[in-house]
Amino acid sequence: FVVMSNSNGTLFESLSNDLLFDIFEYLDVYSLFQAFAGLNQRLNDVLRSTPVHYESNKDTNDELLWNSIASTVQPSQIRSIVLNGVD
Repeated sequence: FVVMSNSNGTLFESLSNDLLFDIFEYLDVYSLFQAFAGLNQRLNDVLRSTPVHYESNKDTNDELLWNSIASTVQPSQIRSIVLNGVD
């Protein structure tokens, strides 16, 4: 989707926390943090309280990706874990 700007900042930043939670519900933990972590303090705070979905995929280097966000995600945030391609 496209985020438009106005003189008060982006419209995306104007969304309520509840609406951000609803949007973030559709993203797995990797996509969520790659897209929004570090953009601003408010989004970082929302990410720290957002339930996340962890999906393991044998085709990706899960350990490297997980280590890059593990310091931010709390165990209580994990809503689901899906293991794909596990032998």
